[in-house]
Amino acid sequence: MGSTLGFDEKKAVQAGRIAVCTTLSAASGGVVTVCFDRLISPAKEFDVSAMCNGILAGLVSITAGCVSVPTWAAVIHGVVGGIIYVAASRLVLHCRIDDPLDAFAVHGACGAWGVIGAALFSSDRYSKGGLFYGQADPLGAAIVFILAVTSWSASMSLLVFGVLHKLKLLRSSPYVSVAGAGIDSDRSVHGGQPYLPSSQLSTA
Repeated sequence: MGSTLGFDEKKAVQAGRIAVCTTLSAASGGVVTVCFDRLISPAKEFDVSAMCNGILAGLVSITAGCVSVPTWAAVIHGVVGGIIYVAASRLVLHCRIDDPLDAFAVHGACGAWGVIGAALFSSDRYSKGGLFYGQADPLGAAIVFILAVTSWSASMSLLVFGVLHKLKLLRSSPYVSVAGAGIDSDRSVHGGQPYLPSSQLSTA
């Protein structure tokens, strides 16, 4: 969209379509995620956190193509994004990888799907078009982009976390890990605390 100082009638139409596509994808992602999670969860209950992460999954899924896909495709982005989020979240747990916020499932897996989705569903009315509109180049570019981002992220993460591991700064002590919530781990590890006790908060 560029600077808001350059906002004109054409960009106003784009902004409206972006808002609608973003909202549709977020809503469909949230609904599909909470329903799919309930379907495969042993507890068979609706989970608020699943709904919230499903909304995020829908938002991430539509980011790449929010200005170039039609509104019906935005719903597909959210639906597929919700399913991918749940599957990726379960995969990370199965691999015993510590990702309590589901950052990979939301931003990694759904982000990759969003790039692919934009390359598939981009309309020739709003752009040069994607694969479903006869243009294969965007899909090739999307695949190369995902591989490049994955390679860069993996190599930089390996470098940073490898150094931290060698310096024994990557994990907390075994005592803190085992004690968990029984001690103030934020104060013991980081020298601070995440929240102030209510007694220290001003009532003014």
